[in-house]
Amino acid sequence: NMLTFPVIKQNSDKNKIEDNKKLPPTGSGRYVYTEENGQYFLTANQKWRGGAVNIEKIPLVNCPDNDSLRHNISSGSVSIFYDDLSEQELRGVTGQNIPVVQNNLVYLGINSKNAFLQRPEVRCALSLALNRQKLCSEAFFGMAVPAKGPFGSFYTAAENAQLGHYEENLQTCIAELENLGYNKGANGFFQNDGKQIKLRLLVNSENSRRLSAAQKCAESLCAAGLETTVSVLGYDAYIAALSRGEFELYLGEIKNRQNMDLSPLFDSAVNYGVPVFEFYSAYRAGAVTIEEFLETFYSDCPFLPLCYREGVLSYSVNLKGKLRSTPTDIFYNIEELSVF
Repeated sequence: NMLTFPVIKQNSDKNKIEDNKKLPPTGSGRYVYTEENGQYFLTANQKWRGGAVNIEKIPLVNCPDNDSLRHNISSGSVSIFYDDLSEQELRGVTGQNIPVVQNNLVYLGINSKNAFLQRPEVRCALSLALNRQKLCSEAFFGMAVPAKGPFGSFYTAAENAQLGHYEENLQTCIAELENLGYNKGANGFFQNDGKQIKLRLLVNSENSRRLSAAQKCAESLCAAGLETTVSVLGYDAYIAALSRGEFELYLGEIKNRQNMDLSPLFDSAVNYGVPVFEFYSAYRAGAVTIEEFLETFYSDCPFLPLCYREGVLSYSVNLKGKLRSTPTDIFYNIEELSVF
């Protein structure tokens, strides 16, 4: 089975031919993986429940590294290519490009054991300082969608329950902090008992887009009167600092599971320590509704969802038809395409 979640016929993974060479298992999707004289193909699955497909055989192009990938794209050897944009560069086939919302959440993690950040009202005020729409357009060059909450916009079960905001509201953020008893010093930054509040935002140095996002978050927090510096660390040092709790904030990204289980985001290793985790466990067990969980999430703000990243699906002008894509099925209607 290719291009969809793998479901195979029982025991078909044991198929062999005369010379005892293993055969690919019998899949249930649009295409099956085949080999002919050392070349590999996606060949139309004659038993696919959707019936016939327009393109009977799709050659697979081996691209073991970025250089070979660039060469095959520029030479036209590749007709369809999906890029999750995890690398720094945007690669695509000359032709049509389709943005694909991914289940990759970019978020601002918070150390709720910190004396200042342990108050949920403070964490919620921080969220008001962030302009998610601007973050998407500037840090991710428009290849992201703002997050209204912890679930992706494509998750229909949460569609009417996620009531987060996109735009910043600095005035409300500042007013909330002042109502909590914090005052600004002569330099315009908030103080606590006469001592200036300072926040350090950790970010991994190995991704320029996340680095830019961290810098823009810090700029927004500074504009709200919270002195925030970005600490850029290599991956190992970044993970070590998180595990030791040596941070106030951090810029993170996680690929959520297909069933939208958010449990990894509540890992105690990142020092949330807030009751919303218990409420989420109750939601998973069916004891509370998604609306009730999200109400608690918005009042506790254990972390701040920023955006869901997009990938791009590119296909050649030599292919006829309009390709569609979903977060769970990148090549959603590939069977409808045909060759000019």
